[in-house]
Amino acid sequence: GEGETGVNDTLYLPKDLQTGTEQDIVVPMNSAVIERKTSVQVRLYPVSVDQAKQYLAIRGPGGSWFYWARALRNNVANLVKDQSPAATLTLTPSARYEYGYTRDAVVSIPKQPAGMYLAAVSAVGSASADTADWTLIQVSDVAVYATTDRKQLMTWSVDSRTKQPLSDAKIRFESKEAASNTDGVATMTLPEDYAARVAQATAPSIAEITAKGQTTLVVLGASYTHPWSTSLEKGGAPVYEDNLNTWVALSIDRSVQRRSDTLHFSGIAADRLTKQAVPALTARITVSLYGGAPWGGWWGAPGTVIDERSLALDGAGRFSGEFS
Repeated sequence: GEGETGVNDTLYLPKDLQTGTEQDIVVPMNSAVIERKTSVQVRLYPVSVDQAKQYLAIRGPGGSWFYWARALRNNVANLVKDQSPAATLTLTPSARYEYGYTRDAVVSIPKQPAGMYLAAVSAVGSASADTADWTLIQVSDVAVYATTDRKQLMTWSVDSRTKQPLSDAKIRFESKEAASNTDGVATMTLPEDYAARVAQATAPSIAEITAKGQTTLVVLGASYTHPWSTSLEKGGAPVYEDNLNTWVALSIDRSVQRRSDTLHFSGIAADRLTKQAVPALTARITVSLYGGAPWGGWWGAPGTVIDERSLALDGAGRFSGEFS
């Protein structure tokens, strides 16, 4: 209903942001505040790493925008109910255009010391001004790239100010710990049940990376558990299960196709556990319509197969093909 989700409320924000200690904090939100010529109030609360993890748990393991209910916003507000904001600002958003067609409203918050912050943003004078949307802001110069397969976590940590690897980074995930080498790279064996827990997507898996007294949190798992990351299958296995086992990078010749066009595609595939090329794949092209169960094949419904190709891969796992 109206006012119950991030879609219909006046404001919605991304789940989390990260910026360095020498940069202002740019917070994007939906463009409605520009269209309505509305100012926003920003309340900035310093929080602990544990509070930041609690926030990420409330937001859940899924996407960044649109999806969370007002009751969950209230749960976030309760995390800081006994705290006073470090800053309260009234700001006028400006427009930011990306990719030539998308538009966000953005506000800029002056740079802050390293740490975790929860930002509450509400529209000044709006009927829903009492229901702020929230985002986690990580102010940290510890820039981290993290990836997982079913058994290992690998991180690469770099100082965002000097652009140099961090050889002293400490990586913590649940009860396990590791340290980065001189290249800033660290590897860690994951718990036996990690892949199953991530596939169930009941709670976010959060790694904590600390160096030079600063901490960055990284939510793990999304890179290889999105069921829509590829519709290629290996050996006829269900696509959602097989995405856990096979890494695929897929490219098509252009993003917009006419019905009369021949769609050319190419890519590379490897087994996630052995890191070796897979011998064969099946490529399927499907059609999904809005109004399905639910959202016509985006979540849980794979759509209707209209054509498929059996593909042979070379020794490096490369493949190519076409649909016409």
